[in-house]
Amino acid sequence: MLAEKIRPRVKELFIEISSHFDFEIDRCEIAEDHIHILISFPPKYSVSRVIGILKSISGSKIFKEFPKVKKQLWGGHFLGARVFL
Repeated sequence: MLAEKIRPRVKELFIEISSHFDFEIDRCEIAEDHIHILISFPPKYSVSRVIGILKSISGSKIFKEFPKVKKQLWGGHFLGARVFL
């Protein structure tokens, strides 16, 4: 799903979003169909809030920049999330 040309943009967006919200990305690996991210964030945010921020902002920008992506996704959702603590 994450085509070769979209992957670098997703990583850029995660970095931009993280700097705006004072998150710190320790590692970010973007594969064709999933993303692994190790991220630190201030205690004022919950895990679900951080995921929500990353998904909503990056998804909305990717859909604007790559409109064909939305058509390929069932239900128009960009990223699913599984959290491992």
